[in-house]
Amino acid sequence: MATAEFKPKVYIHLIRHGQAERNYSAIKWSKDPENYDYSKLSRVQRRRGQGIRDTSLTTHGKNEAISLCHRFPYMDDITHIVTSPLRWTLQTTLLALEPAIRRGVRPIALDILIEIGWSMCQFGSDLTVLLKELGSSARI
Repeated sequence: MATAEFKPKVYIHLIRHGQAERNYSAIKWSKDPENYDYSKLSRVQRRRGQGIRDTSLTTHGKNEAISLCHRFPYMDDITHIVTSPLRWTLQTTLLALEPAIRRGVRPIALDILIEIGWSMCQFGSDLTVLLKELGSSARI
């Protein structure tokens, strides 16, 4: 009788970044920034945030990432972290997945994960500059 071969399951969790300053600069033109519906903004309003290069998370965005950190049920199962090298995605990664990073899982920043487009917001900063800014929490 043949033995069943064990094949471990691999789960991939996709996490969207927290609210970035570039997003907020577009939505602040709406009447109620705290409860905005981004899809209802005009094209001009959406583009207001597109000329900002590699922005940081807003306070709200940081709170979103921290909230995910406390609510994500699979934190102990994370074996790999792959992220975009843009400032706001790195900040989201470091805040949202902090327990896994503290446990020794090192984030891998890949250029191929950057949004595609020609707006300034899709161009990141030099990774060595970002690592200095992010300090000891970022050993990417």
